[in-house]
Amino acid sequence: MFKKVLGVMLALSLAITGGTFAGAEKLTVEAAAPKNFDSPATNISIATAEEIGNNAFKEGSLSSKDLYGERWYKFTNPYATEAVAEVTFSQTGGDVWPGYAFYSKNGKAIEGLDYSGYFTGSGLTVNVGLEAGETKYIRIDKKDWNVAWMTSLTINAGDESNSFNTAKKAKTYKAGKRIYGKLDYAGDVDIFKIKANKTGKMTIKVSNNDVGDDLFSKLDFTVYNKSRVAKGTETLKKTVTGKKSIKVKKGQIVYVKINMHGVQKQSRCGEYSIKTKIKR
Repeated sequence: MFKKVLGVMLALSLAITGGTFAGAEKLTVEAAAPKNFDSPATNISIATAEEIGNNAFKEGSLSSKDLYGERWYKFTNPYATEAVAEVTFSQTGGDVWPGYAFYSKNGKAIEGLDYSGYFTGSGLTVNVGLEAGETKYIRIDKKDWNVAWMTSLTINAGDESNSFNTAKKAKTYKAGKRIYGKLDYAGDVDIFKIKANKTGKMTIKVSNNDVGDDLFSKLDFTVYNKSRVAKGTETLKKTVTGKKSIKVKKGQIVYVKINMHGVQKQSRCGEYSIKTKIKR
């Protein structure tokens, strides 16, 4: 009797684990898949970065069980000139603030206070300079936490020169006309070409309208002669006007360079104006 009962039990055990018996289905056990908000994730490295088009946005998320803890995006300047990319981050869910960082095409992190950090539900906008056709990358990360976000992008073609080579082909301003400009992003440099309308002493006045908001971030302006040799530099605090003078002949070109001084943080960029006057 004992052998008979044991035989029945062994048969039932085999039927449950590997076979079938009347009124029962074959059992299959599958490993639980990782719980990812972005499943399946593809933009998990700089090599697989997802493109964000101009005037477009992307939504993303990570779970606390995500295997990678980061997502990558890229954006490309569609213009044949320099451009400024306005990138806006906003947290849309999760437990903590997501981190972000910008990278160049060779995988090198872009330096500057604006180019890495964290963003919240209130949103954060960073302006990034782009050469013609240049591609840059964004890494959003937060390992072991639930986070969700939206990233939007607008790229505007630049209308100011940022080197002497491009300034030579750019618009020429006549002396006496006030010029208005803006530093759009950390590291932005503007160079203007001004033509003397008569012979004499040209005085160049630069007004720092709202560039910089602390002791470390100011505006620099430098005046160059026709040979592009620097003739003087001055550093201006916010709301301050400075001036430099240079002797010119009628038709002579003078260059004026504007750039940030000190800490380069996007919130400290801003507008300025240039006024020239020639006295005989």
